[in-house]
Amino acid sequence: MRPTSNRYNTEEVSDGPFFTATVEMQFNGELRPIGFLAQDRSAENGIWGPEHHQRAAEFMERSAKRAVPIVTFMDTPGADAKEEANRNNQAHSISRLIAEASNVDVPNVGVIYGLGYSGGAIPLAASNMILAVSDGVFSTIQPPGLAHIARRLNLSWQECAKYVGLSPFELFVQGNIDGVIDYSPNEPDKLDNLRSAIVSGLISVEARTKQFVAENPYIFEHYRQSLQRYLNPSQQLQMMQTSASLKLTKNPTEYLNVFGVAYRYLRYLKVRQRIKATSTQQYGRLADQDLPAGELDKRADLERRRTFLLWLQDADKVVYDDTLSKAWRNYNEKKQAVHDERGRIAQLIFGEPKKNYEDARAQLISSVGVFLYNRWKGDAVGNLRALKEFLTHHEDTREILQVTDIDYPVGLIQALRHDDKLLDTIRERFTHEGKKLLRDGGTTDKAEAYLSSQLTEEFNLVITGDDLVGYLGDEVHEAARSLVRQGASQIKINREIVQQRYSEYIAPRQASGEPVPFSDMTVLDVIINDELRPDFVAECENLLLFDSVYDQIIANLDAIAEEAQSGQSLSKQSLGQLIETTIDFAAKGLTIGAVGSGVQSADEISGQLREQVLDWYLRIMQMPKGEDFFRAVEEWKRARFPDLADALFVVVTYLFETL
Repeated sequence: MRPTSNRYNTEEVSDGPFFTATVEMQFNGELRPIGFLAQDRSAENGIWGPEHHQRAAEFMERSAKRAVPIVTFMDTPGADAKEEANRNNQAHSISRLIAEASNVDVPNVGVIYGLGYSGGAIPLAASNMILAVSDGVFSTIQPPGLAHIARRLNLSWQECAKYVGLSPFELFVQGNIDGVIDYSPNEPDKLDNLRSAIVSGLISVEARTKQFVAENPYIFEHYRQSLQRYLNPSQQLQMMQTSASLKLTKNPTEYLNVFGVAYRYLRYLKVRQRIKATSTQQYGRLADQDLPAGELDKRADLERRRTFLLWLQDADKVVYDDTLSKAWRNYNEKKQAVHDERGRIAQLIFGEPKKNYEDARAQLISSVGVFLYNRWKGDAVGNLRALKEFLTHHEDTREILQVTDIDYPVGLIQALRHDDKLLDTIRERFTHEGKKLLRDGGTTDKAEAYLSSQLTEEFNLVITGDDLVGYLGDEVHEAARSLVRQGASQIKINREIVQQRYSEYIAPRQASGEPVPFSDMTVLDVIINDELRPDFVAECENLLLFDSVYDQIIANLDAIAEEAQSGQSLSKQSLGQLIETTIDFAAKGLTIGAVGSGVQSADEISGQLREQVLDWYLRIMQMPKGEDFFRAVEEWKRARFPDLADALFVVVTYLFETL
């Protein structure tokens, strides 16, 4: 907070997770006081109790009295839900703060600075404008609560999460926030962006309010009536004011002006605009016309497949990541030199060529695996399982549509609408967003780039879904019939059908085997390389095992903490038991899919996996800055377990660093 200002007034309060300050900031060369109200997650995880909400309401009231604009910083996993907090009227204190934030007659701007979850963040979001830093998270419900509702109502929780929105970019597209700041707390060099966003946000609110008052004379009549009630209050109004919890103006000096009325009114309209609701009859996943076949597990599988296909159709380029770029170049250099003959002195200086090649290969595999795991974060488990499956049928990756394959998306949608044979089948396989495009007017005001991207995603779901041949009857093209006779994969046959049926709008698949220039090479090109592919199958298993071990440790933190506290140490036996349990689950095919040759016993598979994951761990630790991998995992795992204190994740990271 402190670096965001040019000068501080004497009013600063820092009490655990509660922070307020009045700051003088530059507004076009003029210093103006701004009231800051923040949740400090470095103390008590940013969780406010009833006393904090009461003090926040009082701070807002004082700021409004002095005509000081208010800026709130949201960074909390939620309000205090303990018994003592509820006994002290936590719900009432939150409601009071929401009412006060909605009632202030000065402009207020909310900034999602980190975690913005549930009742802890909602009061501070009652603002004229909401902004978010680039890695902020905001939701009126925590993920576990959303998952519980989804299970109870048999909904697809993935689509529920999309409907609710979490990331700043999702929230902005949905209209739930007003802008994303090019700043993260981990980027101190961009602090000026945060400062500029606050200043420009307040200026924008004030300018819009001024314009609203100028263009809507009825606001003056509303203000006149409000003023008349203040000057000549009725007996009923006087009785209500004596018992009201909100502070009411008692003297003319502090009485609000017409702009204060406008700030309140426009804030009400903005908050009302952000609130969206739907019934189980209207919601896309439950409406009769959109209800997909199958139960929750099938819909969940569709969501996982969709997430992976989104990456598959637009995989990351190697050239954009320094670590991957260096690892790939080093691998190719060592591969070309593997058969070089060197004398003893040359081997002493440059190393033995075969050993250099094996090391470069191991480093490339580790680098790609680490990159993908931290790139996919919460989606890593589903994507790694899908990637492992795809690598066993790697030819099918060539059948996946890329965004550039669709040249005229509007024409393709029109062709779909007139396709009597496949329209119903395709609509059934499309997501809710895809179904909307097929409706009349569904492409109105949609950018061509958006339509191409969305249709690529939708058609990849169609291509990787069930067989399309049975829906066409005699209209199946000869090329598709030939593939059926050859026993080709279902994905390849579906791609051929789609390709032939909409050939005017979908580009032909690229010929396989052509060398890819380094500037265009993607991570997928590296993974499906014939020489590296078997190793990446094993790497997927290793990362799935690691994720399972990590979550096992998180799930057993109570027992770990109890043992560590009593003996000031953690025994090898306890940690080993967690790892062995995970490996046993994997050997039974419960976590990473089918493993082994099919004739091995469970003990043999467990031994194989144990040796495999140990080799992986040693490779990670031998990488340059290998320990940074566990710290990076720690950062995004915190978001998955917001109720756990940050210190506990530090302990988990330490366990892996010293395993």
